[in-house]
Amino acid sequence: MKYIGPFFRLNSLNKNSIKNQLVHLSKESIKDIIFNSNCGIKIPTKDLKLKQSSLNDINTFKSVSPLISLYRKSSCKLYSLNNKLKWKNSNIKKDILISSNAYMSLSLLELCDYYNNFKDTNPKKFNMSNLYLIIIKKQLDFYNSYLRNFEGVFVDKADISSDLISEIKLENKDENFKFSNQAFLMCAYYKYSIMSDEKLSKEYKNFSLDILDMFINFRNDLYSLSFTELNKLTLALNIFYDYSKNQKCYELLMDVFEYLSENYSDINLNDNIENHSLLCLNSILLYNNSNIFKFKEYALNIYSSLSDLYNPSLGIFIKDSDKKEIKFSCNEVVLYVVNCILISELCENKSPYESMLVNVFKHQIIESGIIPSWPEVPSIQDAERYKNFSLKSDDLLEESNFKMPTIATPKSAEIASIFFKKITYNKKKRTFAVSKKSFYSDNNMFLFFLIMYLFKNHYNC
Repeated sequence: MKYIGPFFRLNSLNKNSIKNQLVHLSKESIKDIIFNSNCGIKIPTKDLKLKQSSLNDINTFKSVSPLISLYRKSSCKLYSLNNKLKWKNSNIKKDILISSNAYMSLSLLELCDYYNNFKDTNPKKFNMSNLYLIIIKKQLDFYNSYLRNFEGVFVDKADISSDLISEIKLENKDENFKFSNQAFLMCAYYKYSIMSDEKLSKEYKNFSLDILDMFINFRNDLYSLSFTELNKLTLALNIFYDYSKNQKCYELLMDVFEYLSENYSDINLNDNIENHSLLCLNSILLYNNSNIFKFKEYALNIYSSLSDLYNPSLGIFIKDSDKKEIKFSCNEVVLYVVNCILISELCENKSPYESMLVNVFKHQIIESGIIPSWPEVPSIQDAERYKNFSLKSDDLLEESNFKMPTIATPKSAEIASIFFKKITYNKKKRTFAVSKKSFYSDNNMFLFFLIMYLFKNHYNC
């Protein structure tokens, strides 16, 4: 008899199962976007130059062309072809955003870390790491060749290539560049350099350090950046320091964060939930990177304000507004949940945070419709279904560690497992609605990367 779960299901939703579900969602969705979405410029599998032994272990991807760059937007509706789900090629916006592509490559690098866990236990899964690393190199080389302006900085482009000609032709979408975009790509080039065993991998490290030197040389210009841009830059510097332990990055990170916290902490929370949530996250990461207690205190103070938005009778956080309807972005909702998880791990009394976390996750993520479908639960033959990937029957994890039973799968919903950009809450009806049902790469890749970066090491532990 096929395993169909226990007869009686207690409420097993908790902090660990929520982290597990988010990682499962991100891991599978990244893979789906890279191999099945067609939302970008693709590279033929034959050009990946995989070793034959690796290719034999990755039969699923033999005839698929992964993305070398990612477009801004597309439909997320699915159709079935030869018993495989494919994305419909409609409503595609062929802008190539540096941010989306940096997050995409960083997501794959985090997946490489994840699949390296299977080196001694599951060669097929371990070879996924090799496959992703080859794709990442192609992506980084593409960015270097096609996504820089005459000054050498990375800028957004538009794909104006003809479908009749194989030659790639791009034009500048905007001559202006964002420091944060350069910083996230700095992270990607550095992370690749320490994961690759290729002879030329050192060149990627040197390139990333050149970008760091640019930030140091233009340090005074950083202080004129907006709250949003400086916040994102701080996140990238936090991540780069975590990857590299580079002392020059650490000093710059300290300076930038001090300026950020001194100048922007008093901005109205109600209009800046995303930025305050990101500032809270940056404080937590800086505390982890430095072990300086004042950053932990700062994070707790910010989160105290964020937690005041939580309405226990509704089980959601809600903005102070006289309007009948309140809009929430996917970034706001997910960052709120992420901070709730991380803050609970800093506190001795975790109970209030975990109760809030469970309710917000259940109502504002699962029930709101902000995610239209969720990847299938791994089968009981799959090592990922077991605690510590043991394949021992005693370590079999319940389905609730991967997916809530109330949310549809991509196959049943015929929609990919992505985050919709926004949801609207009707205060009178106490219901959520979704308006723009499309895939926006910038929001999705940012959230998928962040989830993998923060929680991949806790998956199935």
